[in-house]
Amino acid sequence: GTAIASAYLDADTAHLTTAQTFTGSKTFGTTTKLNFRDANAFINSPDANDLEIAATDITLDAAGTISLESDAISFLSPNANDPILQIKNTANDATSGRLRFISARGADGQDGDSVGRITFFGYDDGTPDAEQYAEIQTTIHDATNNQESGNMAFKVAAHDGGLEDGLVITGGSVDAEVDVTIANGAASVTTVSGTLTMGSTATIN
Repeated sequence: GTAIASAYLDADTAHLTTAQTFTGSKTFGTTTKLNFRDANAFINSPDANDLEIAATDITLDAAGTISLESDAISFLSPNANDPILQIKNTANDATSGRLRFISARGADGQDGDSVGRITFFGYDDGTPDAEQYAEIQTTIHDATNNQESGNMAFKVAAHDGGLEDGLVITGGSVDAEVDVTIANGAASVTTVSGTLTMGSTATIN
């Protein structure tokens, strides 16, 4: 018979070609995909409690902040030299993008609090097992108000898999002072290429 026009359907009927607001929950089946344009761009739930968004390119265009409330985020790629995390600044000025770590305990900061860590893992030639080969860690050296100073340590696995400080930079005990410790242990060798310039109060022991 003659098709019924959308105008004659009640407000609770889903319309395919007109704008409509859904107020009730709509559940898609376990194998159902919500496709856009073609079969290569879709949203579906491949497993219970999981959501997949698939497309060649995905753009998150937010005027404000995008917040990810997750304990872990993984970037996976089977290609050589990938994945890559790029932070690009296109402003025509002398500024740049920023990567910021914030340790917000919700109370007074304490000496020794970690405020950011970058860890580097790879395999050994045993089982193989995943091993940590290096780390960059920043902590609060002094949390005293108006006397704040930081500590940054560059660590590497030192022959037995344990991490040792190779370079430590500390805010110091007075304003405009920064203390630096290079190498670890009496057997360590520090090589300086080129010219080493020392201050007027420098000593060699």
